[in-house]
Amino acid sequence: MDDLSDDAIYAGAHLPLVHFFRLHLPTDVRHRLMTGATDPADHHNFERWNRYFRSKDPAMTAHAANELLPRLERVRFEPYWLVPETAPGQETGSPFDQQSSRNVGRMCDFIAENFLFDIDCVNIAAAADIHPKYAMSLFKKSTGMTLNEYVNLLRLSYAQALLMHQDANVLGVAMDSGFGTLSAFNKSFRKLAGMSPSDFRRGVTGAR
Repeated sequence: MDDLSDDAIYAGAHLPLVHFFRLHLPTDVRHRLMTGATDPADHHNFERWNRYFRSKDPAMTAHAANELLPRLERVRFEPYWLVPETAPGQETGSPFDQQSSRNVGRMCDFIAENFLFDIDCVNIAAAADIHPKYAMSLFKKSTGMTLNEYVNLLRLSYAQALLMHQDANVLGVAMDSGFGTLSAFNKSFRKLAGMSPSDFRRGVTGAR
């Protein structure tokens, strides 16, 4: 964000990759979405909506919601307008692009179902019936992250949810989240959250 003032806000939406790649979007559309392309008016609109919500005025809040929700709904459709028109009989998107999206989708499906277990690139590639080296290259090119980074992201998200319970034990959470060792869990967690799992747990539960 360019605005680093105390009252700055960040607005975003999260769609798990496993669902994103099920959409089988054309390559250019997928790239624009993953790199944060937005409507030029969004910057001013979000500032205005933020003022409405911060006013605590029920009428203003309702007005902001009535404008914001349709804008979010349009995100679902607007990317398709970016696809150039094709001549009659010409297919949109190459078979390679469609197959690549299907392969990444299969990998994401497998990871979502098995990230709590001991899996590696060989297992993940097998789920898409492709070579492990090609799987790693395709996933990195399509998502901007490695297979290992994505697996760790799901594990860490799961771990954060467990740590929100007051009786959570850090070692137990590490094991339950699919990390083989406590040191690997601590290192990955600190890299993602900027703090240790213990500090995160104290911050959200008040536990000592």
